[in-house]
Order: sequence, then C-alpha cells, then structure tokens
Amino acid sequence: MQIHHLDELSPDAARAGLVIAFSGVLSAADHYHVRALLEQSGVFEDMDRAEDEHDDTAFVVGIWEPRTAEETDAAREILDEIEREYGASDAWLLPVNTVIDLLIEDEDDEDDDERDVGQWQQGPPPQVTSVAFSVEGYPEILDDFDWEDFGLSVKLAGEGRPGESEVLELAHHIWVAHYIDLRVDELPFGHSQLSFDFHRRSALFWIDDFVAPATVPEMVQHLLAVAASVHDVVPIVYARFDQASTDLKYAALIDGQDPVPILAGNPLWQRFEEGGPEAADAWVKSQSTWGDDELAAMYVEIGMDLDPSEKESARRALILFDRAAALDPSNEDAMIDAQVALVGSGAIDEVLRRAREADHGPLRSATAQILAENVPDRFDDALSLIDTAGLAESGSELIATLVGIVAKRRPEVLDEVLTAVPKEDRVILEFEKAAYEIDGMEQSLKLYEFIMDLPEPEPEDADTRRAYLQAHNNAIIFSQNLGQLDRAKAASDRAQAYAFENPHIYHSAACIYALLGDADQAMRLVEGAFEHEYHHLDKMIVDDDLVSLHEMPRWKSLVEAYRNQMDES
Repeated sequence: MQIHHLDELSPDAARAGLVIAFSGVLSAADHYHVRALLEQSGVFEDMDRAEDEHDDTAFVVGIWEPRTAEETDAAREILDEIEREYGASDAWLLPVNTVIDLLIEDEDDEDDDERDVGQWQQGPPPQVTSVAFSVEGYPEILDDFDWEDFGLSVKLAGEGRPGESEVLELAHHIWVAHYIDLRVDELPFGHSQLSFDFHRRSALFWIDDFVAPATVPEMVQHLLAVAASVHDVVPIVYARFDQASTDLKYAALIDGQDPVPILAGNPLWQRFEEGGPEAADAWVKSQSTWGDDELAAMYVEIGMDLDPSEKESARRALILFDRAAALDPSNEDAMIDAQVALVGSGAIDEVLRRAREADHGPLRSATAQILAENVPDRFDDALSLIDTAGLAESGSELIATLVGIVAKRRPEVLDEVLTAVPKEDRVILEFEKAAYEIDGMEQSLKLYEFIMDLPEPEPEDADTRRAYLQAHNNAIIFSQNLGQLDRAKAASDRAQAYAFENPHIYHSAACIYALLGDADQAMRLVEGAFEHEYHHLDKMIVDDDLVSLHEMPRWKSLVEAYRNQMDES
C-alpha cells in the first residue's frame, strides 16, 4: 500500500496523522479490530476506545507513531496485512514538521495583527496559494484577516462515505498542532474546533483569538494547504474563508446544543452580480451539487446584503427572500427577512397578512418586533401578533426583546404580555439582561418577579442559575427603592433560601427586615453574611438601613471580631 507524503515526514516531527482509506465500508467490528492491530503494533497512538465506540467506516484515522526506518518498515508490513485482509486502498500521512515558536520575542513587532516575520521552530508550515477547488474570499482574506475569528468552510463533493468527518477532524487536529508550543503553557489562540454539518456534508475549520506570531499569508496559506490535504482523501467541491457564529461555537463547545447548519460558500452570489436574478435562477435550476436548503440560504445571504430601508432595494430583496422560502419553507430567516423588506417598501398590510396566515409562531413574534421597532404608529398591530402559542415556539432572545420593547413603550400592557410568555427557565438569562436595560424601575421589577416564579434552574446550569439568584436580590432592592416594603418583604421571604449562594441577598433582605422592625430576623441574615464571607461586609456595616441593629450585642460582637481580623491581616 502506498503511504502518500511519507517522504515529507521529518525524523523530528512533533506529530503526524495517518488516514487509511478502504475500498468498501468496514463494519464496526472490523473497524475495532483494525484499530486494535494498529495500536498494539505501535503504528497508531493508543486512543483507548472501547469496542462499542466504533462505527462502520470507510476510513481509519490516527496519530502515526513510527519515526525510525525500522519502525516505518514494520508499520508498512502491518498496513500491507490490513490491505490484504480488509481491503485498504491508500494511506496519507499528515505531518507536523514544525510548530510555532512562542519563546522568541520579536522586539521590532509593534502590531500583532501584521507581523513581518513568522516565528517557527523549523521554518514555516506547508503553504499553498492555489487549490484544485473553488475558494471564495481568497486572496481578499490576506487584507481582511480577522484574528478574532478566522476559519475556512468546505463543501465535500460526490456521495458521502462513513467516517469522512473523522478525516476532517484529524486534519483540524494537525492544523492546530502547528500552533502549540509544548515548552510553554500559553496558547496563541482561544478556542478551535472542526464543526461538521452531516446533512449538508459541509465543515468549518475555525479558530478564535488567533494571535500566533506568524504572518497573515503564512496562517492563511497554511490553512489552504490543510484543505488541500483533505481534498486528496475526501474531494472538496467548494470552500470559502469564513467565521464561526456564536451559535456554532456554542453548539461545538457545549454538550446538548443543536447542530448549526454550515453554508460552505455562495457561488450563487457571483451569478447574481453578473446577471441579476435571472442568471441566479438559471444556475439554481442547472446544478445538483447544493441542496435546496443551501440554495435557499444563498438567496438569503444575497438579500441581506441589500438595504431594506431603500424601497427599490427592499423590493429586490423581497424577491430573493421569497425564492428562498419557496425552496426551503423551513427557512425562518427567509420568512422573517421578507417581512423586513416589506416594511422597508411600506407594505404594512401585506406584512400583517403574512404573519397571520403563516401559522408560524416565530414569524408572528418576529413580525411584532419588526413593526414595534420600525413602524411606531402600528404598535397596536404589533401587540396583536403576540400570543401564547407564538411565544412558546419563539427563541428566548426574541421573547425578551419583545417584552423589553413593551416595557419601554407601552408599560400599561406589560402584565398582559407577560401572561403569554412561556413559564420556562430558558428565558431567565435573557429576561435578566432585559430587566437591567429597562429604564423604568417598576417594569424591571416586574421582570425580576416573573423570573422568581419560573422553575428553579439546576446547579449545573451555572449562568442561568446566577441570573435567577440575581433576579431575587434585585427584586428586593428595586421594591425598596420604590418604597414598597411589603413587596420587598415578600421577595425577601422567598430569596433568603438562596442567600448562601448569593450572599448579596443576606444584605438586601436584612435591610428590609430591619426597616420593618424585625431586628431578630435581620440579625440572623447579617450573621449569615459574615458566615458566608460576603464580599461587601464593610458596606453592610455602615449601611444606614441597619442602624437599628447597632446596639445589639450580637452585632457589636460580629463587627468587633471582623475589624480585629482586618487589623491583623
């Protein structure tokens, strides 16, 4: 069996990957036996996978271990055995012959974004300036490089084969390995991942906070070389330099997140620019590489580049969005962006007709937001689109945005709108943010009290639980600031169960009980603040709301011990 690029492997290589392709598809059992043979014989690094972790595959990938001539010859024999017994057809080596040098300081470099000299331990990594497939955004990326978010999306050609995603994951691993200097703890990037869209057979190699001491051409053309190495194994039909969206990053880095579709380029754009909608439509009808959902996403991208506030531009955008919706009725962006274009063209009645006839909750909610933000004299029409069923199907960010708009512009109907909001903890984070941004204290308080009535988030959901506890504390504070001590006491009664997690509650609730004359309960909360090392004990000690406690022996004892401790430290 031929091992492509074996002659390029340096004896001092930091790492190397190997992809073995098979003429057919290995069963999960055969996959396990092949990998076990490769690992036991020292060809692959041991991945310690259980037998039931293996799937049917047309590719077996791993980290290549041999370095000496003797080890390589022994590996060849194993690969020849796999070829005879399992139908292996080819193998490709992906070496890491150099890595970034993070110990050298470039004193002449004053701009991290535009380095003149790359810093590599064994010279720069492989680079190419052209590949055998179309690449969108090159060479423009050399001028538009964004170190905060950088990546390349690829669309695979032909029929899919099981295991192809693992080929791309290995290529991603090899790419990133070039930027890891094991002699130091720091990494010259934040996060990096290979995100794979199994439905579209598209993938995105992405990295953020990419501050490697290398030139922009080196980083860009190295990633092109990585894609070219993938193309040798799994053909690529199209690619573009791209960035990972926030949703995609969450999906990649947090378990349980829904996968995010990846559109690996937009060849429709060029047809549209050169020949207008007719040329774009003709190309759509003539090709079979891209699915209808991808074509719809292309139409949406083009439409979003047009200005919806200018009537003729909005009219053209509407045509594109409607064509996208016809291709993919599930494309919410197409439906919602069509509403934006209609508002831009002044067709408000048509906007309302579409929203009401679509029987699509998120469209009604989004249309309500669009009208409320852009057509103030149709605010009542916007309100008429907000309903329980629609909000239940809408995302939490959209719900919070709508509630925030109502709180600011029509606070008298806020209570009614809140009755339509789903009583689910998924809205907590966004509602807590919305409450913070509202100018009216009474309206913010209503959101905090709404949060308090929602299901308690699990401790594992740390951010949501933090917002939940903060809402309890803020409900106490805002009630007091409004002069509504009975309301503040009701919030305090509920919130103190969480004070050990958010010690601010000890302080806030203690003030309320002290003002209401319940010195004993107030003192118990003050003691809880000391016990749980509340970070603002100094402020609590001098808080005027607690002055009625100052003559209590328990107060004096606590404050004296605290001040003595501070003096000693």
